[in-house]
Amino acid sequence: MKKIIQQVLVLFICICLLLVSGVNTKAHEAKYPNLTIEDSFVDDELMLALNNEESILMNNYTYSDFSNVGCIEVEDLTSGYNDQIINIMKTGVNNDINFKIEQFNRILKLKLDKHDKQNVLDKMIELSSKNEIEYISPNIIATIKADNISNVDEDYNYNWAIEKIGIDELTNITGNSNIKIGIIDSGIDANHPELFDQIDPILSKSFTSNESNALVDSYGHGTAVAGVMASLGLSSDIASGICKDCTFVSLKVYETIESYKEIDISNLIEAINYAKLHTIDILNISFQVDEASNQLQLLKYAIDNYSGLIICSAGNENKNIDNLLRYPATFDCNNIIVVGASSINDGRWNQSSGLNHGVESNFGQNNVDLFAPGSEILLLDSESNSFFVESGTSFAAPYVAGTVALMKSVYPYLSNSKIKEIILESVDYCVNFNEYCVSNGRLNAYNAIENYKLLVENQITNIYDNINLNKGNF
Repeated sequence: MKKIIQQVLVLFICICLLLVSGVNTKAHEAKYPNLTIEDSFVDDELMLALNNEESILMNNYTYSDFSNVGCIEVEDLTSGYNDQIINIMKTGVNNDINFKIEQFNRILKLKLDKHDKQNVLDKMIELSSKNEIEYISPNIIATIKADNISNVDEDYNYNWAIEKIGIDELTNITGNSNIKIGIIDSGIDANHPELFDQIDPILSKSFTSNESNALVDSYGHGTAVAGVMASLGLSSDIASGICKDCTFVSLKVYETIESYKEIDISNLIEAINYAKLHTIDILNISFQVDEASNQLQLLKYAIDNYSGLIICSAGNENKNIDNLLRYPATFDCNNIIVVGASSINDGRWNQSSGLNHGVESNFGQNNVDLFAPGSEILLLDSESNSFFVESGTSFAAPYVAGTVALMKSVYPYLSNSKIKEIILESVDYCVNFNEYCVSNGRLNAYNAIENYKLLVENQITNIYDNINLNKGNF
């Protein structure tokens, strides 16, 4: 008996030690990324996320609150949430079903008094000891990737995508101006004839370092993305945008024309905050970055804060992004829909010839939600005011973003999570996508809208049937 008691006591002590170890580990979790001066980041800026308790106090932080680290300026990158949080705290009522105040983290950007990368790292570590700071990082300069232009084959049906996803059957559903879609990209050429009066000139904004015109697109990528959703269809060569009656906003975060572009992560965070401030509740991000996740943690905070839906392209490297992570697509955020690119034959898009031979859509059973048309799509050309052909996940994503917009225009009361659920449950199952994405299928916009309509009609019918049945019992 004594021996048994001793064994139980030893077991109890071991369990206690494990629990204490766990607590200690959590208490000392890294609050900042492991960087050196060789890494790419702005040499006089820090960004930090406050914990939820501190965030909702609505304290007005100034440079004097961080004077010990040589701070000369503080910018609140999440100011777009202020009025909403103040109202919730005053009334106790949250009218936005998609905004979770208990998960909100305020994000601040600090400007330091000297350009010195080592100083940035030193001050980052110094500030990390503050209890109210949940995470802190330099302003990372991330490398992003986009797609390349192909040639036009006049005998090819470049508008196959519209038929494939059933948009041609939704002739009376083209969105409405109350639905605002932000295109976070290289800008949009608002002078293209197919985009005349389609891009909101007042809401559109540039977040680049030189604050260039958001309605100018020297690279052309943003214009091409926009055309999938916003094109007027004036030319017989190109189909109308799938939700052309919505309001489109250019949120410009980069502008260089090289294949690989660099972007300050703070620009992306500011664009997301701006979208919240101006009730832009759909964002399309057709690029990826491959920096380590701990370098981009503050971007994840911004996405978690955002109460809209973000549609992201999966990338074009023929990689499983369950293993080779690409951001923001592989962040574990409920308000992201990740899109791979499909071909006309419902296979995974691949570049079988030309300069990009061997390039193929990324995939991932856990991190890619569905596929959508992305092979040889006729798109708007910002340089010639004409058209060009492009392939890639960049142009699959806006088909899904456009479908979200149509869902919101028809069913404005639906939550983001419900819209995402309906779209994934309404795909056309394709054996080629089995185990390559969450839904095992390709987007079907018609099904998404009509299936929910049938579901609602059936529910109403059942209610009336039950009422009539109950009447018969009296």
